[in-house]
Amino acid sequence: MSRTLTFVIALMVILMEGCTIAQAQYFSDQDTLSVVSVSGLPGDTVGIPFDLHNIFAVGGFQIRVTYDSLIFTPVTFELTYRDSTFNLFGSNFGDSGVANFMATSWNPLNNTIFPGDGPITVLRIMIKSQAQPGEYLIEFQNSLATSRGDTLVIPILQSSGVTVLSPQAIGEENSIPGAFELSQNYPNPFNRTTEILFWLGESGKVELKVYDLLGNVVTTLYSGWAEAGRNIVIWNGRNDNSNDVASGLYFYRLVDASGNAATNQMTLLK
Repeated sequence: MSRTLTFVIALMVILMEGCTIAQAQYFSDQDTLSVVSVSGLPGDTVGIPFDLHNIFAVGGFQIRVTYDSLIFTPVTFELTYRDSTFNLFGSNFGDSGVANFMATSWNPLNNTIFPGDGPITVLRIMIKSQAQPGEYLIEFQNSLATSRGDTLVIPILQSSGVTVLSPQAIGEENSIPGAFELSQNYPNPFNRTTEILFWLGESGKVELKVYDLLGNVVTTLYSGWAEAGRNIVIWNGRNDNSNDVASGLYFYRLVDASGNAATNQMTLLK
């Protein structure tokens, strides 16, 4: 028999097919909700994923986190591919330095987040132009809980941060040609487009391809001559037939004429 969990702040009324008041609660060492660390420059808007590892089906959740309001301006919360069918959700940034988001299903017993791993929401937040370089914490404010029937199950909560990068340091690093290197795409995860940077020690022919989890080629982003030093390629989340691809995990692989190769992974969220 399947069990459905609904994330709420502890001891609040639970929204399921009927309203049930929580009567008991315990901590789970098997369910984890974590903030994924990201980085960006002052003026950037970055997406902060909240990854959920759940062993039960989830019919809804509520997230409440704090952030430094002198450094960030919240923009919106977005659902991901794991809960895109949820049809009751809302966000609240009314309290300075606090972000709230709630998402539920009208029919949580049949329309759920299936057991597994991956992001359930993304907080889009703008790094203010005057922000100083450093790491700033995005922290869960209250105990987040899950429910099965009349019992609240409190998962492991893992806070993390946003690293504000120095524009000067980025400029200096990018101006120095290096050896063969493939960098992490930015932003990652991404929604519409993402930049992939690679460095070559010397000019030559390269191929940059995107693959799905089964190893199938999704698209060839670049095939041809590339100059020594820094190169940038942009992917718009489409395949070789110009069709939008599904949300999920993808790999990108760079190969040069000498046989040097490097592979990284990236996440597309819609």
